[in-house]
Amino acid sequence: MEKKISECFVVEENGILFTLSSNKTTVFGHITPETGLVPAPIKLELGNAKYGRIHIELRHGRQISRAGFNSIEAFVEYVAGNYNKILEGKQYTIGNGTHLLQLQDSHNNTLYIELIGDKGFWRVNSGGIFRKGYGKDKKVVWSASEVQKEQSVAHNTLLAGNLTDNTPATNGTVSQPSNRKVKSSSEQNK
Repeated sequence: MEKKISECFVVEENGILFTLSSNKTTVFGHITPETGLVPAPIKLELGNAKYGRIHIELRHGRQISRAGFNSIEAFVEYVAGNYNKILEGKQYTIGNGTHLLQLQDSHNNTLYIELIGDKGFWRVNSGGIFRKGYGKDKKVVWSASEVQKEQSVAHNTLLAGNLTDNTPATNGTVSQPSNRKVKSSSEQNK
């Protein structure tokens, strides 16, 4: 059975055919250092029926289109630029294995990526829009909600420190907390 692959813009880099993002580069997003993974750009190769853009179009193109994306590239860019969770995917005895980038809303918008170490980028192998619980059995490598929780704890610690009046004295030492009571708004109105 023959399937038509929709048109896309392609550029060759180091002998590899890549599709272009909306900003006309081969970069659709980045894996950043805080994820604990190797930081590198996320790229979408044209690929074939087993991986890359052609694979995504053949296997998941209809569901991506029904979800409102006007192209495979738009979907990949959306997930690669906004993912909020990284899960461990299939691990190989040789090589790096795969990871799942997920952007969770009413579904799990998911990209399967693999580090192509000798080329210095994360390749999108596959992707699609899956049910909400998709990937729940996989190990979480990084989560934006965990980062936000840590930032919130740090923020609350700073706020608590401000309430204790721990400002440096002129000799460089930290003053001891005062015993003053901070009144709530209901206590102040009495």
